Amino acid sequence: NLGIEIPQINYDEKASREFQFNLNPVKYEISEEMKFYISKQKRIKKEKKKIDENALLKDEFFEIQKKLNVIISESFKNKYRNNESLENHYEYLKIQDFFIEDVFADSFPETFKAVMFAEQKNGDYLGLILEKENDFRLQEQVFEFLHETGEYRPYDFQIKKV
Repeated sequence: NLGIEIPQINYDEKASREFQFNLNPVKYEISEEMKFYISKQKRIKKEKKKIDENALLKDEFFEIQKKLNVIISESFKNKYRNNESLENHYEYLKIQDFFIEDVFADSFPETFKAVMFAEQKNGDYLGLILEKENDFRLQEQVFEFLHETGEYRPYDFQIKKV
């Protein structure tokens, strides 16, 4: 026993205290760019337009482009064809294993219909996103999609020669 005593009245005073909080609702504005991408996403989902197959080359990417309803640039195709592995422990997926990942689109609507083409063993991916003014054509810029933070960022596409 340490012999420390606190009179009951001190506890009673603390118990009877009242707190007043003034909370103001958070005000936010959605940027015009965010509104654009949200609108684009809703429109694409509603319209369900299919890509014109005549716009696609009949190459090894033809079937996956048709399946995912996107157009992959010739520049990206050439990078994919000419190299076997990427830096930072990323590995290419087989063409038929490319897939669309929309999980990031809830926070970043510009990533709607992002096509993943490479992965790390830890669950991060490299992908391509749609051009702003096009519902089918993927940008040249490669992005890294980080599963732990739910963020994405531009990726410097450094290719390691094998």
